Amino acid sequence: MGAISATDTILQKAITYFLQPLYQIAVVVAFLYFLFGVAFLMFQMNNPEKREQSRSHLLYGVIGLFIILSVGAIIKFINSIVGGGLVY
Repeated sequence: MGAISATDTILQKAITYFLQPLYQIAVVVAFLYFLFGVAFLMFQMNNPEKREQSRSHLLYGVIGLFIILSVGAIIKFINSIVGGGLVY
């Protein structure tokens, strides 16, 4: 049973020090991409081609945020079912 405990500790450290900051960075990048689309839309409102490009930035930013946040919620849900002490 000692090996399982050591494995859990290694897994907890990997999630705490690697995956959690990576997840947070991904959320920030997706949000900044969305904000870039908003700014681009505001400054290029008169150009129809640039307006469509900025709408795609907005759409991809929202889709990226949805996917990232959904994956985080699924991981937390599975962790609560399994009863693991992993903090994510």
